[in-house]
Amino acid sequence: DGLEQSDDIRYLEELALDGLCIGTDEDDSIIRKMDNTPDASPKVLPVSYGKNGIIKSRSSIISDEDYAKLSLFVKRREEIIAKDILSGKIEISPYTYKQKNSCKYCSFKAVCRFDPYIKGFKMRFLKSPGRGNDWEGLAAKAGRQEEDQ
Repeated sequence: DGLEQSDDIRYLEELALDGLCIGTDEDDSIIRKMDNTPDASPKVLPVSYGKNGIIKSRSSIISDEDYAKLSLFVKRREEIIAKDILSGKIEISPYTYKQKNSCKYCSFKAVCRFDPYIKGFKMRFLKSPGRGNDWEGLAAKAGRQEEDQ
């Protein structure tokens, strides 16, 4: 039974999700119910608890309010991108993030012909947002995007 349980836990850990969970230190009831591990850190969700039972700061949780700000930002970005595409503005603008390069996964290499060694072509370098996400700044940026349209 112990071996079967450890196999189940290993299987759950392989299925672990990456992303954000809605919740707070004060109300983690949904997180606990989703993973069905009331007395331990979730195996499937990107959340971990300290010995004191409080969610650790490295966990990927977001409040309802901050999720609304993030959703507004994403919606505004989608609108801007859609308008750009419909107006014919389709730039070649690949990025590098940490050690990953968007060109590696692109299915348009043959059409794009991006070459960082040719003058005028340049790679965008994205920075990690860090742990202390600036949700207020993101909401303000979404508002500025709307004004720019």
